[in-house]
Amino acid sequence: MLILALAVAAVATVSCKKDDKTDSTPYVSGSVRFDLPPYGRIGDTFTIEPYGGYNPDGKDIYYYCSCPAFGVADTIRFNKSKIEKGEASFKITIPDTLGTFIVTCGAKSDGYNAMTNTVTFTSINPVPGGSITGNGISFTDEHITDMRNTSIPTAELQYYYTTIGNLKWMKHNMAYYPFGEKDTFGAPYLDSDVMSYVFGRYYTFEEAQKVCPTGWRLPTNEEWTAVAKIYTGKDTAWSESMVGAAGAFMADASFNGDKMWEFWPAVKITNASSLSFIPAGYAIHNDSFVKFIGAEDYAAFWTSTTTPEGKAVYRYINVHQPDIMFGTADKTSFAASVRCVSEY
Repeated sequence: MLILALAVAAVATVSCKKDDKTDSTPYVSGSVRFDLPPYGRIGDTFTIEPYGGYNPDGKDIYYYCSCPAFGVADTIRFNKSKIEKGEASFKITIPDTLGTFIVTCGAKSDGYNAMTNTVTFTSINPVPGGSITGNGISFTDEHITDMRNTSIPTAELQYYYTTIGNLKWMKHNMAYYPFGEKDTFGAPYLDSDVMSYVFGRYYTFEEAQKVCPTGWRLPTNEEWTAVAKIYTGKDTAWSESMVGAAGAFMADASFNGDKMWEFWPAVKITNASSLSFIPAGYAIHNDSFVKFIGAEDYAAFWTSTTTPEGKAVYRYINVHQPDIMFGTADKTSFAASVRCVSEY
């Protein structure tokens, strides 16, 4: 599965050992570590700071990083046998190439084999027609520009919309966070900020009340069912599934050239509504971290509706089901995508 395959660990350790009986050269001790975000925007530059390998005999240590696909290779020699995190620093600029790439960093020393670590990351272009293609969103469509996050490139702040009945519906997921709250308000996929403008951010119900721009708001559960009736001709009770509606909301989209929704015979993807749902999944806040679940299989969206018991109502799609289903969740731990609506 593409998205799940991309969900690589940002910190990894690879231990190396000499070949059996063929190489008596010792290896640098320790294990090389470095942090790398799983996704990066084309044109961005990121800094890698490897550390952890050392020469047990006190000889000088070398650190190097390379990304063969980008033609990047650099080495730094230190006049000591061990360094701390932050002393070795390498910069890599992502070229205008979409795909998944390998970065290798290592520690070596004269007369010693290198200790290495390899991490994978994916380059993306978060604007319409960039990494996401085939979702029916075009630069020529009607849109608004949400200037609340002015530090973000303008093209990534444009929210495209379509008119259905008496409402304007956004065609892609909200990515807004209040100024100064990037790390605490709405979670980006795999904690990679640039993915906010591909999948949108994952909001708790309480956060979802605050993300829509002026003049826009969360749709009610009843507004969701009213839209589904346009494409299915079926009435839906308050807490029932919208039978047969999923395909009219799903985009036959690709991420960096790979299909996002798995083919399933029961689901006929038409995107007749132009709402262009993609499988971003959902998230669960668990103590001090966020767990991301269901990318490639689910799309989950908040409504503004609550139950008499105080639960929040959301609507969701599973790739294996032709219906848009009804769900309720805790207001502070479950996190879903947000689509905003506005009166026409």
